[in-house]
Amino acid sequence: MLSPPEGLELSRQPRLTVDTEIRQNTSLTTPLSARSPRTRIRLAGRPSTTSTESYGRNPRARFNDRPLSGASMSPTRFATPPSPPPVSFSMHLREMDHLTEEHPDGGSDAWLTVIGGFLVCFCTAGVAQSFGAFQDYYKRNTLVERTPSDISWIGSVQIFFMFAMGIVSGRLLDNGYFHTCLLGGSLLYLISIFLLSLVKPDRYYQNMLSQGVGMGIGQGLLFLPSITVISHYFCQRRALAMSIVMSGSSIGGVIYPILLNSTLPRWGFAWSIRAVGFIDLGLLFIANMFMAPRLPMSEGTKWALKSIWKDWGYIAYMTGPFLVMWGLYFPC
Repeated sequence: MLSPPEGLELSRQPRLTVDTEIRQNTSLTTPLSARSPRTRIRLAGRPSTTSTESYGRNPRARFNDRPLSGASMSPTRFATPPSPPPVSFSMHLREMDHLTEEHPDGGSDAWLTVIGGFLVCFCTAGVAQSFGAFQDYYKRNTLVERTPSDISWIGSVQIFFMFAMGIVSGRLLDNGYFHTCLLGGSLLYLISIFLLSLVKPDRYYQNMLSQGVGMGIGQGLLFLPSITVISHYFCQRRALAMSIVMSGSSIGGVIYPILLNSTLPRWGFAWSIRAVGFIDLGLLFIANMFMAPRLPMSEGTKWALKSIWKDWGYIAYMTGPFLVMWGLYFPC
């Protein structure tokens, strides 16, 4: 083993023992003037162990851990941590890409979710698209004194809430409240249907509140989450899965008018609406049992509607579906 040259001494780090640590800790309580010169030099050169994180946890640490007189302070001792950059809607989607790279594209959970979404669209959008049968009955029997424009407002308000409530239900889905949103929407929707069967003739406000507002809000809490959760399971076959789910609204738009036109003359309005309610009760129960999200909620991501309006690519994309809905849904 090579020995160091003569006259050159290697610096050695002193071995820290328990006694050394105790002496260093107890020396903090001794005034600086009462210490030896070597102790003052050592304490002046020793870096501070107080960090800005401890100030965040204990506000009193700022006053209890004051530096000693003559001790050098680190320039970053009281430095404020940099604020995180603002998160836009596109940045939020890019951060979730690593969670969506691997999709099952099948499996029992995925296809059960597709069946549940199909049933939800059958009960919500299918009933909303069957408003023509309701309007014909209202004009001939219960709301004779109202104009067709007034009656059409009931269906328009219902469809408005079905899509506008996506702002609320979408945020609830991101925060991990999928089952709460689905169950709450199902209960509100079913209660509103059975209340619709109890409305009195020539009571326009009762039809508006039960069918337009109540059923519309319930459909809004059900419709968007049941469609969005499909993207948790499918990537390459997402178009096929979404087509199956959305076909429920078209099939419901065919079944419900046939059901109403055949039962209204024989059973009357009350029991015809209750028949629709009991059918939806069974289908929505199955949907709540089948559907479940796969991806975790977005923890720590805060973005407001203001950041969405600054994303011009997203706004340009959403302008197309916005104009399509203008031509798809219109008062009868």
